[in-house]
Amino acid sequence: MTSLSSTTVNASQRLEILHNQIFSYFVVASSTGFELVWRKGWSLMGILYICVRYIGILSSVINILAAYSKSPISLVDRGRIWTPVIVNVMLGIIMMARIHAMYQRSTKMLIFLLVVFLGSMIATGVLAAIGSSHVSGARGLRLNVKTWIPTFVWETLALCLTIWSVIQHFLELRRSPTGSTTGDCLAVLIKSHVLYFVGIAAVSFFNIGSLAPQNVYSTGTQMYFGVLQIIQPIQMFVLGPRLIMSVRDYHARLVARSDEGLCMTSIAFEAFGSLSTGGDV
Repeated sequence: MTSLSSTTVNASQRLEILHNQIFSYFVVASSTGFELVWRKGWSLMGILYICVRYIGILSSVINILAAYSKSPISLVDRGRIWTPVIVNVMLGIIMMARIHAMYQRSTKMLIFLLVVFLGSMIATGVLAAIGSSHVSGARGLRLNVKTWIPTFVWETLALCLTIWSVIQHFLELRRSPTGSTTGDCLAVLIKSHVLYFVGIAAVSFFNIGSLAPQNVYSTGTQMYFGVLQIIQPIQMFVLGPRLIMSVRDYHARLVARSDEGLCMTSIAFEAFGSLSTGGDV
């Protein structure tokens, strides 16, 4: 009886939290997203931003349904397994576009990024496919958690490449008369990237930590998975889209003040378009 009561309380708390998530996604997508994405015209980065935002809403609905699902491997469970995979592919494309632009659209860098990214996503897809097919129980959980390992490796490489590029640009800007404004842009860039990487690292470590032997009915375990259910949506649906929105917002504020916004093109920070016309990243 106590176990049933505890399950009911946890389900109701999860429902309330996810309801608040849905509301916040609608508010952000309809205000900031409309202002900085919808009005800028269609682009690859804009489409990815909108897809990630609204997949966040769908993910919240899936998590609500999963709270009441009793089947070992249901369509809802498969949705929970594949949602992070799909979203991280989209965020990986955004990250790849940023890094490619920061390295002056180098063909060699693009090929390198494509090889590493495809290898990471293929490994993630294979693990997710196995975990969502006919595997259930503890083994299914382990396979699901392991899908974050290739993603974490990719994001670690992306962070290192970004930091190295930013260091090079800062050294160049010390001798540049326009270093102040462009330096601010680089600061916005690295800040959004570091915050996103912290989110990825936290989710990865929490997922790996969930493999340790534990009592699923203990208060500590419930709190552990509760924190994981909070930080994972934040990483994917808040920090992920901020990779685009932080730079677009900075560019919009510069253009609103003066023509200084055009100096952002000096670091070739553009993806499949020109920042001077609104920016794709």
